[in-house]
Amino acid sequence: MKKLLIVLLVLLFVGCDTPQEQNKKEIDNIKKELNLISSKLNAYKSPNLSEIKQKIDNLEQKINSLDNTEITKKILELTNEIKEIQKKQKTQNNNLGYIVIKPVTLITMKKSDVYARPNEDAKIIKEFPIHKTFTSYKEENNFIKVTGYFIHKKWVENDKEWWVKKSDCKIKIVEK
Repeated sequence: MKKLLIVLLVLLFVGCDTPQEQNKKEIDNIKKELNLISSKLNAYKSPNLSEIKQKIDNLEQKINSLDNTEITKKILELTNEIKEIQKKQKTQNNNLGYIVIKPVTLITMKKSDVYARPNEDAKIIKEFPIHKTFTSYKEENNFIKVTGYFIHKKWVENDKEWWVKKSDCKIKIVEK
């Protein structure tokens, strides 16, 4: 009996969290993480949405057991914001049909087929030799559009649809 009384007194002085206090601490930690995610989401101009979405999903799983409506609303709000950003990005990319990249001068690293469209099933128009230099500012489906090329060290604008596999070339110069 004395031992039990001593243990209870030690616990009282040392302190132990009740399940409610543990729940409150967990909720506070989750709120901090949500605020951090929210601030990261606002800071990104082009956010890494999959990473943020994964963190939100992980927090959502933790919270389901805690049943706190304020946190659940915040998760829903952030998830909807991510979906909205993804939708806008997809719409912008679909409107262009291609991705605009910073103008670059590229060089082929091996003999490379030149395609009529940015697709491996497209007609092969010609073949660029190894070390053929060309310019571009468009990319689609891992293909680079040939917007210009060099003949006897003189640049010539290309008005045709020529596409080279991105993996066949490397950047030689990035235009300013």
